[in-house]
Amino acid sequence: MHKHTIAVRLLIIGGICLVIAFSYKGVLSIYFLGDDFSYLYHVANGAREGRSLSQLLDELISPPYRGGFFYRPFVVVSLLGDYLMYGANPIGWHFTSLMLHLVNVVLLWRLVEQVVGKWHGRSSLIVGGAAALIFALRPSTPETVAWPAARGDELVLLGFLVAFLAYLRANGRRGHFYFLALGAYIFALGSKEAAVTLPGGLLALHAAGFISKEPNVGEKKWLAWICQTIKGVGPFVMILLVYFVWRFFLFGTPFKVYQDIPPIDLNNPAWRAVKLHALRFFLVPSIKMTLLAKFFLLVTSIHVLLGFITAWHSTVARRPWVFGMCWLMASLLPMAQHLFIAPTGEGARLLYIPGAALSVLLAAPLAAFSTTAQKGKAFRQHLPIAAVIGVTALICLSVPLQKDLMRPWLKAGQSMKALPAAIAARAEAVPEGCLAILVIPDHVDGALFGRNGQGALMEPPVQVRSLLSRVLVVTPPSLGEHAPRLAMSPQQAFRLEHWIWNVKEEQFERLHLREHDSNTWLDAWKSALLDSDSLWLSDELARLFN
Repeated sequence: MHKHTIAVRLLIIGGICLVIAFSYKGVLSIYFLGDDFSYLYHVANGAREGRSLSQLLDELISPPYRGGFFYRPFVVVSLLGDYLMYGANPIGWHFTSLMLHLVNVVLLWRLVEQVVGKWHGRSSLIVGGAAALIFALRPSTPETVAWPAARGDELVLLGFLVAFLAYLRANGRRGHFYFLALGAYIFALGSKEAAVTLPGGLLALHAAGFISKEPNVGEKKWLAWICQTIKGVGPFVMILLVYFVWRFFLFGTPFKVYQDIPPIDLNNPAWRAVKLHALRFFLVPSIKMTLLAKFFLLVTSIHVLLGFITAWHSTVARRPWVFGMCWLMASLLPMAQHLFIAPTGEGARLLYIPGAALSVLLAAPLAAFSTTAQKGKAFRQHLPIAAVIGVTALICLSVPLQKDLMRPWLKAGQSMKALPAAIAARAEAVPEGCLAILVIPDHVDGALFGRNGQGALMEPPVQVRSLLSRVLVVTPPSLGEHAPRLAMSPQQAFRLEHWIWNVKEEQFERLHLREHDSNTWLDAWKSALLDSDSLWLSDELARLFN
Protein backbone atom coordinates (compact mmCIF):
# COMPACT_ATOMS: atom_id res chain seq x y z
CA MET A 1 0.00 0.00 0.00
CA HIS A 2 1.41 3.39 -1.01
CA LYS A 3 2.25 5.94 1.68
CA HIS A 4 -0.13 8.51 0.22
CA THR A 5 -2.96 5.94 0.32
CA ILE A 6 -2.29 5.27 4.00
CA ALA A 7 -2.29 9.01 4.68
CA VAL A 8 -5.62 9.42 2.88
CA ARG A 9 -7.14 6.54 4.84
CA LEU A 10 -5.99 8.01 8.14
CA LEU A 11 -7.31 11.40 7.09
CA ILE A 12 -10.73 9.91 6.26
CA ILE A 13 -10.91 8.03 9.58
CA GLY A 14 -9.86 11.16 11.45
CA GLY A 15 -12.48 13.20 9.61
CA ILE A 16 -15.19 10.64 10.41
CA CYS A 17 -14.21 10.71 14.10
CA LEU A 18 -14.39 14.51 14.18
CA VAL A 19 -17.78 14.55 12.43
CA ILE A 20 -19.27 12.03 14.88
CA ALA A 21 -17.72 13.79 17.87
CA PHE A 22 -19.22 17.10 16.74
CA SER A 23 -22.63 15.66 15.86
CA TYR A 24 -23.06 13.67 19.07
CA LYS A 25 -21.06 15.83 21.46
CA GLY A 26 -24.00 16.06 23.85
CA VAL A 27 -24.63 12.32 24.11
CA LEU A 28 -22.17 11.78 26.95
CA SER A 29 -24.08 14.27 29.10
CA ILE A 30 -27.37 12.34 28.84
CA TYR A 31 -28.59 10.28 31.79
CA PHE A 32 -30.32 6.91 31.46
CA LEU A 33 -33.75 7.06 29.82
CA GLY A 34 -36.75 4.75 29.61
CA ASP A 35 -35.84 1.09 29.19
CA ASP A 36 -32.22 1.84 30.15
CA PHE A 37 -33.32 1.67 33.79
CA SER A 38 -34.83 -1.79 33.35
CA TYR A 39 -31.61 -3.14 31.87
CA LEU A 40 -29.52 -1.37 34.52
CA TYR A 41 -31.64 -2.84 37.32
CA HIS A 42 -31.47 -6.31 35.72
CA VAL A 43 -27.69 -6.50 35.23
CA ALA A 44 -26.91 -4.70 38.50
CA ASN A 45 -28.99 -7.14 40.54
CA GLY A 46 -27.33 -10.09 38.82
CA ALA A 47 -23.84 -8.71 39.40
CA ARG A 48 -24.55 -7.80 43.03
CA GLU A 49 -25.91 -11.28 43.79
CA GLY A 50 -23.22 -13.09 41.78
CA ARG A 51 -25.74 -14.36 39.22
CA SER A 52 -24.34 -12.72 36.09
CA LEU A 53 -23.37 -16.01 34.44
CA SER A 54 -26.71 -17.63 35.22
CA GLN A 55 -28.45 -14.50 33.90
CA LEU A 56 -26.58 -14.80 30.61
CA LEU A 57 -27.43 -18.49 30.44
CA ASP A 58 -31.09 -17.63 30.98
CA GLU A 59 -30.88 -15.07 28.16
CA LEU A 60 -29.65 -17.82 25.86
CA ILE A 61 -32.08 -20.61 26.73
CA SER A 62 -35.00 -18.93 28.52
CA PRO A 63 -35.09 -15.14 28.01
CA PRO A 64 -37.38 -13.19 30.37
CA TYR A 65 -40.45 -11.49 28.97
CA ARG A 66 -39.81 -7.80 28.17
CA GLY A 67 -43.04 -6.76 26.52
CA GLY A 68 -42.43 -8.80 23.38
CA PHE A 69 -40.87 -11.96 21.96
CA PHE A 70 -37.29 -10.70 22.15
CA TYR A 71 -34.24 -12.93 21.80
CA ARG A 72 -31.27 -10.61 22.34
CA PRO A 73 -28.69 -12.24 24.62
CA PHE A 74 -25.75 -10.30 23.19
CA VAL A 75 -27.45 -7.00 24.03
CA VAL A 76 -27.53 -8.09 27.68
CA VAL A 77 -23.89 -9.21 27.41
CA SER A 78 -22.96 -5.79 26.08
CA LEU A 79 -24.88 -3.90 28.77
CA LEU A 80 -23.53 -6.18 31.50
CA GLY A 81 -20.04 -5.33 30.24
CA ASP A 82 -20.92 -1.65 30.56
CA TYR A 83 -22.08 -2.16 34.13
CA LEU A 84 -18.97 -4.14 35.11
CA MET A 85 -16.73 -1.43 33.63
CA TYR A 86 -18.64 1.74 34.47
CA GLY A 87 -21.17 0.78 37.12
CA ALA A 88 -24.24 3.03 37.10
CA ASN A 89 -22.34 5.89 35.43
CA PRO A 90 -24.25 6.67 32.22
CA ILE A 91 -21.23 8.30 30.58
CA GLY A 92 -19.58 4.92 30.04
CA TRP A 93 -22.75 3.37 28.64
CA HIS A 94 -23.18 6.21 26.15
CA PHE A 95 -19.49 6.07 25.27
CA THR A 96 -19.88 2.41 24.27
CA SER A 97 -22.88 3.24 22.06
CA LEU A 98 -20.98 6.11 20.47
CA MET A 99 -17.94 3.92 19.78
CA LEU A 100 -20.14 1.20 18.25
CA HIS A 101 -21.64 3.77 15.89
CA LEU A 102 -18.14 4.96 14.97
CA VAL A 103 -16.98 1.39 14.32
CA ASN A 104 -20.03 0.75 12.12
CA VAL A 105 -19.35 3.92 10.13
CA VAL A 106 -15.70 2.95 9.57
CA LEU A 107 -16.65 -0.63 8.61
CA LEU A 108 -19.23 0.69 6.15
CA TRP A 109 -16.55 2.88 4.60
CA ARG A 110 -14.26 -0.17 4.32
CA LEU A 111 -17.05 -2.27 2.79
CA VAL A 112 -17.86 0.29 0.10
CA GLU A 113 -14.18 0.90 -0.60
CA GLN A 114 -13.64 -2.83 -1.02
CA VAL A 115 -16.57 -3.46 -3.37
CA VAL A 116 -15.79 -0.43 -5.54
CA GLY A 117 -12.08 -1.22 -5.46
CA LYS A 118 -12.73 -4.61 -7.02
CA TRP A 119 -13.31 -2.78 -10.29
CA HIS A 120 -11.57 0.55 -9.92
CA GLY A 121 -9.52 1.44 -6.86
CA ARG A 122 -9.09 5.05 -7.88
CA SER A 123 -12.61 6.10 -6.87
CA SER A 124 -13.08 3.62 -4.02
CA LEU A 125 -11.77 5.93 -1.28
CA ILE A 126 -14.08 8.73 -2.44
CA VAL A 127 -17.20 6.55 -2.60
CA GLY A 128 -16.44 4.83 0.71
CA GLY A 129 -15.79 8.11 2.50
CA ALA A 130 -19.01 9.63 1.12
CA ALA A 131 -21.10 6.63 2.21
CA ALA A 132 -19.55 6.76 5.67
CA LEU A 133 -20.26 10.48 6.09
CA ILE A 134 -23.84 10.17 4.86
CA PHE A 135 -24.48 7.34 7.32
CA ALA A 136 -22.63 9.03 10.19
CA LEU A 137 -24.91 12.05 9.90
CA ARG A 138 -28.17 10.24 9.13
CA PRO A 139 -30.76 12.25 11.09
CA SER A 140 -32.61 9.07 12.08
CA THR A 141 -29.66 7.70 14.10
CA PRO A 142 -29.91 9.74 17.37
CA GLU A 143 -32.35 7.29 18.97
CA THR A 144 -29.94 4.43 18.36
CA VAL A 145 -26.80 6.26 19.49
CA ALA A 146 -28.27 8.20 22.43
CA TRP A 147 -30.22 5.32 23.95
CA PRO A 148 -28.21 2.33 25.29
CA ALA A 149 -31.38 0.19 25.33
CA ALA A 150 -31.31 0.41 21.50
CA ARG A 151 -27.86 -1.19 21.48
CA GLY A 152 -29.23 -4.17 19.55
CA ASP A 153 -29.47 -2.23 16.29
CA GLU A 154 -25.81 -1.21 16.50
CA LEU A 155 -24.73 -4.78 17.29
CA VAL A 156 -26.76 -6.21 14.40
CA LEU A 157 -25.20 -3.80 11.91
CA LEU A 158 -21.77 -4.61 13.34
CA GLY A 159 -22.43 -8.30 12.69
CA PHE A 160 -23.71 -7.50 9.18
CA LEU A 161 -20.66 -5.47 8.17
CA VAL A 162 -18.19 -8.01 9.55
CA ALA A 163 -20.09 -10.78 7.75
CA PHE A 164 -20.11 -8.81 4.47
CA LEU A 165 -16.40 -8.05 4.63
CA ALA A 166 -15.47 -11.62 5.54
CA TYR A 167 -17.79 -13.03 2.85
CA LEU A 168 -16.21 -10.78 0.23
CA ARG A 169 -12.75 -11.88 1.32
CA ALA A 170 -13.78 -15.54 1.13
CA ASN A 171 -15.18 -14.95 -2.40
CA GLY A 172 -17.30 -18.10 -2.32
CA ARG A 173 -14.57 -20.33 -0.93
CA ARG A 174 -14.80 -22.24 2.33
CA GLY A 175 -12.17 -21.16 4.81
CA HIS A 176 -11.62 -19.12 7.96
CA PHE A 177 -13.06 -15.94 6.42
CA TYR A 178 -16.23 -17.75 5.39
CA PHE A 179 -16.64 -19.21 8.88
CA LEU A 180 -15.99 -15.77 10.34
CA ALA A 181 -18.94 -14.54 8.27
CA LEU A 182 -21.11 -17.36 9.65
CA GLY A 183 -20.04 -16.50 13.20
CA ALA A 184 -20.82 -12.82 12.64
CA TYR A 185 -24.29 -13.80 11.45
CA ILE A 186 -24.93 -15.87 14.58
CA PHE A 187 -23.80 -12.88 16.64
CA ALA A 188 -26.23 -10.62 14.75
CA LEU A 189 -29.12 -13.08 15.25
CA GLY A 190 -28.45 -13.04 18.98
CA SER A 191 -28.49 -9.24 19.03
CA LYS A 192 -31.84 -8.40 17.43
CA GLU A 193 -34.48 -9.91 15.17
CA ALA A 194 -33.62 -7.58 12.26
CA ALA A 195 -30.66 -9.88 11.58
CA VAL A 196 -32.97 -12.23 9.67
CA THR A 197 -32.44 -9.97 6.63
CA LEU A 198 -28.69 -10.67 6.26
CA PRO A 199 -29.05 -13.47 3.63
CA GLY A 200 -30.80 -10.86 1.48
CA GLY A 201 -27.73 -8.65 1.81
CA LEU A 202 -25.49 -11.52 0.73
CA LEU A 203 -27.73 -12.09 -2.29
CA ALA A 204 -27.25 -8.40 -3.05
CA LEU A 205 -23.48 -8.94 -3.17
CA HIS A 206 -24.00 -11.75 -5.65
CA ALA A 207 -26.52 -9.76 -7.71
CA ALA A 208 -24.03 -6.88 -8.01
CA GLY A 209 -21.32 -9.25 -9.23
CA PHE A 210 -18.96 -8.80 -6.28
CA ILE A 211 -18.61 -12.56 -5.73
CA SER A 212 -16.93 -13.89 -8.83
CA LYS A 213 -15.88 -17.32 -10.01
CA GLU A 214 -15.00 -18.48 -13.45
CA PRO A 215 -17.46 -21.12 -14.76
CA ASN A 216 -16.20 -24.60 -15.51
CA VAL A 217 -15.51 -25.57 -19.09
CA GLY A 218 -18.82 -25.89 -20.93
CA GLU A 219 -20.84 -24.51 -18.00
CA LYS A 220 -23.16 -21.60 -18.65
CA LYS A 221 -22.43 -18.40 -16.74
CA TRP A 222 -25.93 -18.02 -15.34
CA LEU A 223 -25.91 -21.61 -14.07
CA ALA A 224 -22.50 -21.11 -12.49
CA TRP A 225 -23.81 -17.93 -10.80
CA ILE A 226 -26.84 -19.78 -9.38
CA CYS A 227 -24.74 -22.66 -8.09
CA GLN A 228 -22.22 -20.31 -6.51
CA THR A 229 -24.96 -18.25 -4.86
CA ILE A 230 -26.68 -21.33 -3.42
CA LYS A 231 -23.38 -22.69 -2.18
CA GLY A 232 -22.43 -19.39 -0.57
CA VAL A 233 -25.75 -18.22 0.90
CA GLY A 234 -27.20 -21.69 1.63
CA PRO A 235 -25.46 -22.21 5.02
CA PHE A 236 -26.67 -18.78 6.17
CA VAL A 237 -30.23 -19.76 5.25
CA MET A 238 -29.81 -23.00 7.19
CA ILE A 239 -28.69 -21.03 10.27
CA LEU A 240 -31.73 -18.79 9.81
CA LEU A 241 -34.06 -21.81 9.73
CA VAL A 242 -32.49 -23.14 12.94
CA TYR A 243 -33.00 -19.70 14.49
CA PHE A 244 -36.71 -19.77 13.57
CA VAL A 245 -37.08 -23.25 15.07
CA TRP A 246 -35.37 -22.04 18.25
CA ARG A 247 -37.73 -19.04 18.46
CA PHE A 248 -40.71 -21.33 18.04
CA PHE A 249 -39.41 -23.49 20.89
CA LEU A 250 -38.92 -20.42 23.14
CA PHE A 251 -41.97 -18.32 22.29
CA GLY A 252 -44.38 -20.56 20.40
CA THR A 253 -44.03 -18.31 17.33
CA PRO A 254 -41.02 -17.99 15.02
CA PHE A 255 -41.89 -14.65 13.41
CA LYS A 256 -43.76 -12.47 15.89
CA VAL A 257 -41.56 -9.97 17.74
CA TYR A 258 -43.71 -7.15 19.16
CA GLN A 259 -47.04 -7.54 20.87
CA ASP A 260 -50.17 -6.15 19.22
CA ILE A 261 -48.58 -5.66 15.80
CA PRO A 262 -51.38 -5.71 13.22
CA PRO A 263 -50.97 -8.15 10.31
CA ILE A 264 -50.11 -6.94 6.83
CA ASP A 265 -53.28 -5.56 5.29
CA LEU A 266 -52.75 -3.66 2.06
CA ASN A 267 -56.49 -2.97 1.80
CA ASN A 268 -56.57 -1.19 5.17
CA PRO A 269 -56.09 2.59 4.74
CA ALA A 270 -54.91 2.96 8.35
CA TRP A 271 -52.24 0.27 7.88
CA ARG A 272 -51.06 1.88 4.63
CA ALA A 273 -50.92 5.30 6.32
CA VAL A 274 -48.66 3.97 9.08
CA LYS A 275 -46.24 2.41 6.59
CA LEU A 276 -46.24 5.47 4.33
CA HIS A 277 -45.39 7.63 7.34
CA ALA A 278 -42.49 5.29 8.17
CA LEU A 279 -41.29 5.50 4.55
CA ARG A 280 -41.58 9.28 4.59
CA PHE A 281 -39.59 9.46 7.83
CA PHE A 282 -36.96 7.15 6.35
CA LEU A 283 -36.46 9.42 3.35
CA VAL A 284 -36.87 12.65 5.34
CA PRO A 285 -35.94 12.07 9.01
CA SER A 286 -37.86 15.01 10.43
CA ILE A 287 -40.86 15.13 12.76
CA LYS A 288 -42.45 17.98 10.81
CA MET A 289 -42.33 18.63 7.08
CA THR A 290 -40.61 21.99 7.36
CA LEU A 291 -39.20 23.86 4.38
CA LEU A 292 -35.80 22.36 5.13
CA ALA A 293 -37.29 18.85 5.27
CA LYS A 294 -39.07 19.35 1.94
CA PHE A 295 -35.84 20.57 0.36
CA PHE A 296 -34.04 17.52 1.77
CA LEU A 297 -36.67 15.27 0.18
CA LEU A 298 -36.27 17.07 -3.15
CA VAL A 299 -32.48 16.72 -3.10
CA THR A 300 -32.73 13.04 -2.08
CA SER A 301 -35.20 12.29 -4.90
CA ILE A 302 -33.09 14.05 -7.52
CA HIS A 303 -29.96 12.32 -6.28
CA VAL A 304 -31.57 8.87 -6.38
CA LEU A 305 -32.66 9.57 -9.98
CA LEU A 306 -29.15 10.78 -10.76
CA GLY A 307 -27.77 7.56 -9.28
CA PHE A 308 -30.00 5.48 -11.54
CA ILE A 309 -28.88 7.42 -14.64
CA THR A 310 -25.22 7.16 -13.62
CA ALA A 311 -25.55 3.43 -12.94
CA TRP A 312 -27.12 3.00 -16.38
CA HIS A 313 -24.06 4.52 -18.08
CA SER A 314 -21.25 3.46 -15.75
CA THR A 315 -20.35 -0.15 -14.97
CA VAL A 316 -18.25 0.88 -11.99
CA ALA A 317 -21.08 2.95 -10.51
CA ARG A 318 -23.67 0.34 -11.43
CA ARG A 319 -22.33 -2.40 -9.21
CA PRO A 320 -22.36 -0.51 -5.87
CA TRP A 321 -25.69 1.08 -6.86
CA VAL A 322 -27.25 -2.35 -7.49
CA PHE A 323 -25.78 -3.63 -4.22
CA GLY A 324 -27.14 -0.63 -2.28
CA MET A 325 -30.59 -0.92 -3.86
CA CYS A 326 -30.87 -4.70 -3.33
CA TRP A 327 -29.57 -4.47 0.25
CA LEU A 328 -32.04 -1.66 0.95
CA MET A 329 -34.97 -3.72 -0.32
CA ALA A 330 -33.76 -6.80 1.57
CA SER A 331 -33.52 -4.86 4.84
CA LEU A 332 -36.82 -2.99 4.53
CA LEU A 333 -39.36 -5.36 2.97
CA PRO A 334 -39.06 -8.31 5.42
CA MET A 335 -39.48 -5.87 8.33
CA ALA A 336 -42.44 -3.99 6.84
CA GLN A 337 -44.92 -5.44 9.30
CA HIS A 338 -42.91 -4.17 12.28
CA LEU A 339 -42.00 -0.73 10.92
CA PHE A 340 -43.81 1.87 12.99
CA ILE A 341 -42.56 5.42 13.47
CA ALA A 342 -44.57 7.41 16.02
CA PRO A 343 -45.49 11.03 15.19
CA THR A 344 -42.83 12.00 17.73
CA GLY A 345 -40.16 10.07 15.80
CA GLU A 346 -39.92 7.18 18.25
CA GLY A 347 -39.04 3.96 16.45
CA ALA A 348 -36.37 5.52 14.22
CA ARG A 349 -33.93 2.91 15.52
CA LEU A 350 -35.68 0.40 13.22
CA LEU A 351 -34.25 2.37 10.28
CA TYR A 352 -30.62 2.12 11.41
CA ILE A 353 -29.69 -0.83 9.17
CA PRO A 354 -31.70 0.36 6.13
CA GLY A 355 -29.98 3.73 6.63
CA ALA A 356 -26.60 2.08 6.02
CA ALA A 357 -27.89 0.51 2.80
CA LEU A 358 -29.34 3.84 1.67
CA SER A 359 -25.98 5.51 2.29
CA VAL A 360 -24.33 3.05 -0.10
CA LEU A 361 -27.01 3.76 -2.70
CA LEU A 362 -26.58 7.54 -2.40
CA ALA A 363 -22.78 7.43 -2.57
CA ALA A 364 -22.60 5.02 -5.54
CA PRO A 365 -22.78 7.70 -8.32
CA LEU A 366 -19.40 9.05 -7.19
CA ALA A 367 -17.82 5.93 -8.67
CA ALA A 368 -18.41 7.56 -12.07
CA PHE A 369 -15.13 9.43 -11.55
CA SER A 370 -13.50 6.29 -12.91
CA THR A 371 -12.14 7.15 -16.37
CA THR A 372 -12.70 3.62 -17.61
CA ALA A 373 -16.41 3.87 -16.85
CA GLN A 374 -17.15 7.08 -18.71
CA LYS A 375 -19.10 7.06 -21.95
CA GLY A 376 -19.50 10.22 -23.98
CA LYS A 377 -18.30 13.75 -23.40
CA ALA A 378 -21.49 15.00 -21.71
CA PHE A 379 -21.40 12.16 -19.21
CA ARG A 380 -17.74 12.87 -18.32
CA GLN A 381 -18.40 16.51 -17.69
CA HIS A 382 -21.75 16.58 -15.96
CA LEU A 383 -22.77 13.41 -14.11
CA PRO A 384 -19.74 13.13 -11.77
CA ILE A 385 -19.99 16.83 -10.93
CA ALA A 386 -23.72 16.50 -10.27
CA ALA A 387 -23.00 13.50 -8.02
CA VAL A 388 -20.53 15.53 -5.96
CA ILE A 389 -23.02 18.39 -5.61
CA GLY A 390 -25.80 15.99 -4.60
CA VAL A 391 -23.73 14.15 -1.97
CA THR A 392 -22.39 17.44 -0.56
CA ALA A 393 -25.92 18.86 -0.32
CA LEU A 394 -27.23 15.74 1.43
CA ILE A 395 -24.40 15.82 3.99
CA CYS A 396 -24.87 19.54 4.70
CA LEU A 397 -28.67 19.28 4.97
CA SER A 398 -28.39 16.29 7.30
CA VAL A 399 -26.64 18.35 9.97
CA PRO A 400 -29.58 20.60 11.00
CA LEU A 401 -32.08 17.73 10.65
CA GLN A 402 -29.94 15.52 12.85
CA LYS A 403 -29.61 18.35 15.36
CA ASP A 404 -33.40 18.77 15.51
CA LEU A 405 -33.95 15.07 16.26
CA MET A 406 -31.10 15.06 18.77
CA ARG A 407 -32.49 18.01 20.76
CA PRO A 408 -35.32 16.10 22.55
CA TRP A 409 -32.88 13.43 23.74
CA LEU A 410 -30.56 16.06 25.17
CA LYS A 411 -33.48 17.81 26.86
CA ALA A 412 -34.87 14.58 28.31
CA GLY A 413 -31.43 13.40 29.39
CA GLN A 414 -30.64 16.64 31.20
CA SER A 415 -33.97 16.65 33.05
CA MET A 416 -33.59 12.99 33.97
CA LYS A 417 -30.24 13.77 35.60
CA ALA A 418 -32.06 15.68 38.33
CA LEU A 419 -34.93 13.22 38.75
CA PRO A 420 -33.35 10.44 40.91
CA ALA A 421 -32.18 12.95 43.52
CA ALA A 422 -35.58 14.66 43.46
CA ILE A 423 -37.31 11.30 44.02
CA ALA A 424 -35.02 10.59 46.99
CA ALA A 425 -35.73 14.07 48.42
CA ARG A 426 -39.47 13.56 48.11
CA ALA A 427 -39.17 10.17 49.85
CA GLU A 428 -37.32 11.78 52.76
CA ALA A 429 -39.93 14.56 53.02
CA VAL A 430 -42.98 12.28 53.05
CA PRO A 431 -44.61 12.22 56.50
CA GLU A 432 -45.06 8.95 58.31
CA GLY A 433 -48.17 7.06 57.21
CA CYS A 434 -48.15 8.84 53.85
CA LEU A 435 -47.31 7.72 50.31
CA ALA A 436 -46.19 10.16 47.59
CA ILE A 437 -47.48 9.54 44.08
CA LEU A 438 -44.89 11.00 41.69
CA VAL A 439 -46.08 11.46 38.09
CA ILE A 440 -43.33 11.69 35.47
CA PRO A 441 -43.72 11.85 31.68
CA ASP A 442 -43.51 8.80 29.45
CA HIS A 443 -41.81 10.89 26.74
CA VAL A 444 -40.38 14.38 26.41
CA ASP A 445 -40.81 15.95 22.98
CA GLY A 446 -40.48 12.56 21.30
CA ALA A 447 -37.57 11.22 23.39
CA LEU A 448 -38.18 8.45 25.87
CA PHE A 449 -38.20 9.50 29.50
CA GLY A 450 -39.85 7.35 32.16
CA ARG A 451 -41.32 4.53 30.05
CA ASN A 452 -40.59 1.11 31.55
CA GLY A 453 -38.22 2.69 34.06
CA GLN A 454 -40.58 3.74 36.86
CA GLY A 455 -39.81 0.82 39.16
CA ALA A 456 -36.04 0.97 38.71
CA LEU A 457 -36.06 4.70 39.55
CA MET A 458 -37.05 3.77 43.11
CA GLU A 459 -34.51 0.96 43.57
CA PRO A 460 -30.72 0.51 43.71
CA PRO A 461 -28.43 1.17 41.91
CA VAL A 462 -30.25 4.37 40.91
CA GLN A 463 -31.09 4.96 44.57
CA VAL A 464 -28.96 4.18 47.60
CA ARG A 465 -31.79 2.10 49.07
CA SER A 466 -35.28 1.04 48.07
CA LEU A 467 -37.86 3.83 48.29
CA LEU A 468 -40.92 1.73 47.49
CA SER A 469 -42.42 2.19 50.95
CA ARG A 470 -42.34 5.97 50.62
CA VAL A 471 -43.02 6.87 46.98
CA LEU A 472 -44.67 5.44 43.88
CA VAL A 473 -43.38 6.67 40.50
CA VAL A 474 -45.92 6.43 37.68
CA THR A 475 -46.20 7.62 34.08
CA PRO A 476 -49.50 8.71 32.47
CA PRO A 477 -50.04 5.36 30.67
CA SER A 478 -49.79 3.56 34.04
CA LEU A 479 -51.82 6.16 35.91
CA GLY A 480 -55.08 4.46 34.97
CA GLU A 481 -53.85 1.31 36.72
CA HIS A 482 -52.66 2.89 39.97
CA ALA A 483 -54.96 5.89 40.49
CA PRO A 484 -58.25 3.96 40.99
CA ARG A 485 -56.53 1.47 43.26
CA LEU A 486 -55.04 4.19 45.44
CA ALA A 487 -58.05 6.50 45.26
CA MET A 488 -58.65 8.52 48.39
CA SER A 489 -61.37 7.35 50.74
CA PRO A 490 -62.15 7.88 54.44
CA GLN A 491 -61.46 4.22 55.13
CA GLN A 492 -57.95 4.41 53.63
CA ALA A 493 -55.19 3.37 56.03
CA PHE A 494 -52.66 5.87 54.67
CA ARG A 495 -52.74 9.34 53.16
CA LEU A 496 -51.57 10.23 49.66
CA GLU A 497 -49.56 13.13 48.31
CA HIS A 498 -49.56 13.85 44.58
CA TRP A 499 -46.66 15.43 42.74
CA ILE A 500 -45.90 16.03 39.07
CA TRP A 501 -42.46 16.45 37.47
CA ASN A 502 -41.71 19.76 35.78
CA VAL A 503 -39.18 18.99 33.06
CA LYS A 504 -38.17 22.59 32.49
CA GLU A 505 -37.72 23.53 36.14
CA GLU A 506 -36.38 20.05 37.03
CA GLN A 507 -38.45 19.76 40.19
CA PHE A 508 -41.67 18.24 41.49
CA GLU A 509 -44.79 20.41 41.80
CA ARG A 510 -47.59 19.63 44.21
CA LEU A 511 -50.95 18.53 42.83
CA HIS A 512 -54.00 19.19 45.00
CA LEU A 513 -56.63 16.52 44.38
CA ARG A 514 -60.03 16.74 45.94
CA GLU A 515 -61.30 13.71 47.81
CA HIS A 516 -62.29 10.94 45.41
CA ASP A 517 -62.86 7.22 45.15
CA SER A 518 -62.24 4.60 42.50
CA ASN A 519 -65.21 5.85 40.49
CA THR A 520 -64.46 9.59 40.55
CA TRP A 521 -60.64 9.58 40.34
CA LEU A 522 -60.63 10.64 36.68
CA ASP A 523 -62.55 13.86 37.30
CA ALA A 524 -60.37 14.64 40.31
CA TRP A 525 -57.18 14.29 38.28
CA LYS A 526 -58.57 16.39 35.45
CA SER A 527 -59.46 19.19 37.84
CA ALA A 528 -56.06 19.11 39.56
CA LEU A 529 -54.13 19.13 36.28
CA LEU A 530 -56.04 22.15 35.02
CA ASP A 531 -54.52 24.07 37.94
CA SER A 532 -51.00 22.78 37.20
CA ASP A 533 -48.32 24.56 35.18
CA SER A 534 -46.94 21.24 33.90
CA LEU A 535 -48.59 21.52 30.50
CA TRP A 536 -45.90 19.30 28.94
CA LEU A 537 -47.95 16.33 30.18
CA SER A 538 -51.12 17.47 28.49
CA ASP A 539 -50.79 15.26 25.39
CA GLU A 540 -50.07 12.09 27.34
CA LEU A 541 -52.84 12.76 29.84
CA ALA A 542 -55.28 13.71 27.09
CA ARG A 543 -54.81 10.24 25.59
CA LEU A 544 -55.48 8.72 29.01
CA PHE A 545 -58.57 10.81 29.69
CA ASN A 546 -60.04 10.23 26.23
